[in-house]
Amino acid sequence: MKWVFPTLLTAFVVMFRFAGIEYPELLNVTPLFALFLCFGKELAGYIYIPIFGFMLSDIVLNAHYGYQTSPTHFLFTYCALYATYMIGGLKNFGLLSKSVIATTGFFLLTSFMAWLSNPAYGSSFGDMVYAIVIGEPNYPPAYLFYLKSLVGNFGFAFLFDLATKYHLSKENDNSLHLLS
Repeated sequence: MKWVFPTLLTAFVVMFRFAGIEYPELLNVTPLFALFLCFGKELAGYIYIPIFGFMLSDIVLNAHYGYQTSPTHFLFTYCALYATYMIGGLKNFGLLSKSVIATTGFFLLTSFMAWLSNPAYGSSFGDMVYAIVIGEPNYPPAYLFYLKSLVGNFGFAFLFDLATKYHLSKENDNSLHLLS
């Protein structure tokens, strides 16, 4: 039954991703990276649960929006999620530092990927900086996406960390009662 808590946590994140269909302002405040940080820190043995949840929700969301996900996009996204999971396991950093590192890395990686693949950008170094700071014309600035992601990732990471610590403390209390 140890898999129940990680499954419920993942189910919450998946439902939150689907809430973005009705409430588009939630799309940039996703708990996805906070989930992978948490699993890297405390729930490493159950990493297959959020991977499966992300894959399933990504397939459904892409079909809903009519997106064709390229293999390169999948590769970049899974590399970013894996890196976030690994950052969660770092011992000498606090939760805020881990959130900043993971969010910044994801933002830079996806902005770079957009610069490479989006014909709206030119091919110069200046165009790459423009893609990272300003983003695509007719959309909100990219730095706002970064700030919303940073606040959302840290907020959710903090909540998930509290919930996980509470769950693990109760699990340890129950195992001590079973031994006595």
